[in-house]
Amino acid sequence: MKVKDLHHYDNDVRAFYEQFKGEQVIVGYETSGYARWFEQMLFELGVEVWVGDAAEISRLAKLRQKNDRRDAEHILDLMLKGKFPNQKGLTPSCHLVDAGYIDGDLLVQSMHKYDIKLFGLT
Repeated sequence: MKVKDLHHYDNDVRAFYEQFKGEQVIVGYETSGYARWFEQMLFELGVEVWVGDAAEISRLAKLRQKNDRRDAEHILDLMLKGKFPNQKGLTPSCHLVDAGYIDGDLLVQSMHKYDIKLFGLT
């Protein structure tokens, strides 16, 4: 396990995860509307992503005071104990329309890139 403070500039985040290429890596985090870019990057790098229900993660916390490091330690603890409230089956393909992407070309590219089927209202 590696712990490092990452920044969103100079490809710091991507470089960190790229060093694990070819290894089995699982990243767990709380659901957030602002994590789509992160999730997309992890899928591109072949990293397994566990997206946890934020309310349930918070409910399982012993301390109610939140900070980033404590939250990360709590999520790791839940993952190691098999108690992480993983929302199974979430992939970038599940989020494209949900995240507000309506570009038809992007949807078709994602369909081919991730070998997914597109479903919509009829």
